[in-house]
This record gives sequence, structure tokens and C-alpha cells, in this order.
Amino acid sequence: MLLALTLCSTVVGASLRGKSIYFVMLDRFARSPSSPDASACSGKLWCGGTFRGLQSQLDYIAGMGFDCVWITPVVKQISGTSCNHQGYCGTGFHGYWAEDWWSIDPHLGTPADLLSLSRALHARQMCLVLDVVVNHVRPIHSSSDVVAVSPFNSTLHYHTLQATPGESFDAYAADPVPADPTHGCALGEESCAGYDSTAVLDGWFADLGDLRQEDPYVAATLLQWARQMVATYAVDALRLDTAAYVPAAFLSSLQSAAAVDILGEVTTANVSFHAAYQRSLRGLLNFPLATAIPPAFCSSSPDLRALAAVATQQAAAAYASLDLLANFADNHDLPRLSRTCAAAAVPHALAFVMLHRGVPVVYYGTEQGFAQQDARTSLWQTRFRTDTRLYALLAALSAVRREVRALPLARAAFLHADRSSLVFSRGEGAFVFLNNHHREEHTPRRYCLPPPARLPPLPPEGRVWVEALSGREAVFDREANCLLAPTSAPQVLVLRENASHA
Repeated sequence: MLLALTLCSTVVGASLRGKSIYFVMLDRFARSPSSPDASACSGKLWCGGTFRGLQSQLDYIAGMGFDCVWITPVVKQISGTSCNHQGYCGTGFHGYWAEDWWSIDPHLGTPADLLSLSRALHARQMCLVLDVVVNHVRPIHSSSDVVAVSPFNSTLHYHTLQATPGESFDAYAADPVPADPTHGCALGEESCAGYDSTAVLDGWFADLGDLRQEDPYVAATLLQWARQMVATYAVDALRLDTAAYVPAAFLSSLQSAAAVDILGEVTTANVSFHAAYQRSLRGLLNFPLATAIPPAFCSSSPDLRALAAVATQQAAAAYASLDLLANFADNHDLPRLSRTCAAAAVPHALAFVMLHRGVPVVYYGTEQGFAQQDARTSLWQTRFRTDTRLYALLAALSAVRREVRALPLARAAFLHADRSSLVFSRGEGAFVFLNNHHREEHTPRRYCLPPPARLPPLPPEGRVWVEALSGREAVFDREANCLLAPTSAPQVLVLRENASHA
């Protein structure tokens, strides 16, 4: 039980601004060190990842330079396997089918194990981001299922939108009004004919019982639980699942109660709809940008102009803080980046995620080049190799973020975008040149900028522009306004001391 633990003394509440995040699915990342089984695991059953396993591999994550670790939900999940009315059967290995808010799921370990993980992260000057769900509970097929949910064990705690007079809860649960999709309209397309904002808030995801946050008991209990989780485990930030399906007023209350940054999941490409959620939550997962990354880098006819357009639109939109938009290229609900992209394009997409303004988020296994159809395949079978090219790339990109100290919070300016190239700066200290040609990395590349776009300025005396990922001095044709890159790999230019004049 949570209350049995002594509160962690670590000071929490530091902002995610300027930090980077590595996202871990707990059941699939690392088994406990004593486990002899290193065979791959995937599918819908529990695989055996634990808090202790993750703690034993923190050096692996720190080696890529990440500041924080985001872990999937930790509360006790539904027991056994559940099948919904559409024939999908699965377990709660992912953490999003909560049955007991006041207990830690024993598959993952004990409350003491979670506290140990938190302390180990803080000892490395890293932070803990905890995934939470307040929109819904486990699969609910009858009132007897509701009784098993702690503490939301009354049918009055759940929405029954459009229930007919006299309809029993059991009958409603057999065919609840769905939250998504909303009559064929995408989330945030409020001008779409048939868009139903009430269904978004009060409908169910398949068979997952939808909580009534307008109920005083439900609201008060969820807020108490959030405060207690943050305090007990010294949680530095929260990631909020299905945030767009929760009333804005309750989101504001949750943000106040948690008193740490919350990154809300608002799965829309609509920038203005997305930005509105920063009125309630401090941060958001950047779905408009994530939606634009695959077609920009990975499609059969990629075009980087659309990606630049979304980023530019966001810079002018009514966001409360661009620095608390969490940028990502894939996650546990999307196809793996290396499955979607040609091998030569992946480094460019990752460089964009890591160096664009906001909080970069990288999903576990990306560094190993994971391209499986199941985006939730285990990691331990890789033996946590640190010699892969993407592991080295992420470490190098993190090093740039540390070297150019102003970079993580600096303004992003898009200098040029065409179908195949994208050039942007972060303040005055870093210039990023990317492409989507899918060529072999050793192929030279010219980045020529049409006026009025300009190359990085002439460096001060004693300093030179260096391509940080390779360590080579940058070569320009300033008359033609071109960067002459010796390879087609991402080019990240920073100012360094001129070694020849040292």
C-alpha cells in the first residue's frame, strides 16, 4: 500500500523545460537482474520487466545523455486476461487498465522497488516521469466488474451517456457510447459534421469504464491519489494519458494538485485545438508535430516543407510554453520509426526531435533500430548494446544539447525548407541541416540557401564552426550561400575554439 511508505526526501518539482526524456514500457524494458531468461517477448501477455530491472540499466540510459525516464503506469492492473465485445483479448501489461489505484502492480515489483528506482534516478541527477490515467479504468462488462475496482466501485462513478430510461448498467456496458472515433471525425476537428464533444468526454474507449470526474467523490479521490503518488515516490513530472477526453476544469484541478509539470496526451493534429490544453496543463505531447514527422522524412515522396509549416504555425499559436511541448517521432501506439523510415532517414528524424524547441522524447528500443511490427517488443534480448549507430547518435545529440548551454531553451528559427532539405537554428549557437534523400550516408550533400536565408555568420576570431556529430570543421561556399557537407548525415554546426590557433 502507498501509505505504508516513508515519504521520499528528494525535492521534486523541477521543470521539464530544457530536459530530454527516454520513454520506457516497464513490462518490456528489463527483467530483474536475477532473471536468467533473455529471450525476446512480445504480444498481449505479461513479459516480466520490473522496476529492479530498469534500475539495473540506468547507466545504459544515462549513456545516451537523457535527463529523465518516463515509465508506464504502475498501479495494479486487471487480473488475468480480458476480452472485449469486438473480440480483442489482452492483459494489463501496458499499465492502462487500472483496477486498484492504491496498490502497485506486483508484476512490476513492490512499492519499495519503485521508491528505490526514484532515488537511483535522483542520485544520477535524472528525473522520474510517471504515466497516469484518470479518464478510465479497466475493462468493465458488468456491475460485478465495477465492484472489483478500488476505489471506484460504484456504477455511479461511471458515465452512461445516452442510456435509455430504465436501462441497467450491465446492458449499457455491453454497448457503451464510444468516445473515439466520434462519428468519423478526428479528435479536434470540431467543424466536422457530426463531431460530438460530449461523446469525447463521456463516451467509453471500447470497454474501458469512463470515470465521472464531475462526481465529487471521483474528483477528490483522483486528486488525492495524484498528490500522494508525487509525494510518496518523489515524482518529478506526470504524463497524462487520454487528456483530451477529460474535462478541462478537472485537468486544471489535477495540475494544481500534482504541483509538477504534466504532459498531456492530446492526440490531434489541429494546432489551435491542441494549444488550448495548455490553459489547463503545463505541458503537452506534441502530436501535431509527431503527425508531420513521418511524411516529412519517411514517405515515398517526403516533403520537409510541411514539417516546417507545422513548427512555424505552433510558434505563432496560443501555446503557454513551447518549451513544454514534448517532441517525438514514435511511441507505444505508433509504428516504430525504423519500421516507417529508410535507414538513412532515421538519424535526420531523430536529430529533429532532439534539437527542435521543446522536450525531446525517445521511445525505448529506438537506439537499437527496432523495426518490429509489435512496437512493444522487449528490449532485454539486445543485451543492452551500446555500440549501435543510433545509440551513438543519440549520445552525440545529447552532448550537443549540453555543449551549447543555451540550446535547450533557445528560440528555433527556420531558415529554409524545401522538399528535401530543412535548415533551422537554435538561438545563435547551433545550426541544423537535415535532408530526406534516403541516400547512403557517405554521399556528399550541398545545402544551398536562397536569399534572404543566410548561412551561419562568420565566427569570432579564434573560433570556427564545427559539425558537432563528426568533429569536422564546417566548409562553406559563402558566395553561393552553401554548406558543403562531406556526407548526407545530419549536420549540426556549433562554435568551437580553433584548434589550429590554440
